[in-house]
Amino acid sequence: MWYEEHKHDTLETKFRRAQVDKDERVRKWYGSCRGRHANKRANAQEVIAKMDLNGYTVEKEPLYIISKPLDADEGLKNYFGGFVRGMTPVMHSNKKDAYKFLDFEQAKSVAFLICGNVVEDEI
Repeated sequence: MWYEEHKHDTLETKFRRAQVDKDERVRKWYGSCRGRHANKRANAQEVIAKMDLNGYTVEKEPLYIISKPLDADEGLKNYFGGFVRGMTPVMHSNKKDAYKFLDFEQAKSVAFLICGNVVEDEI
């Protein structure tokens, strides 16, 4: 997120960087922000200043992974990494290599196909 990258900059620096940011979406937002001021940039500057004053946190969407037990007591697990050659699942022993699903229902469908379990990934 743009603000996370620049939260320690001064306000003046944030304003300058938003005007010339490499991400076109940031530049467009900065130049066309709607608000109480007729000047669109003044609205964007007010939003950025309020982020500094009031604090700003990014709410992250939950991610889901699929685990599959390797033993009866479910102590050892493999993690779904994707499909190859059609419907052949790739499994990983390391959780960090698991495929991350944004959609719970999609994860649930794949888990059903491979007899696995959907769990929310700790980010």
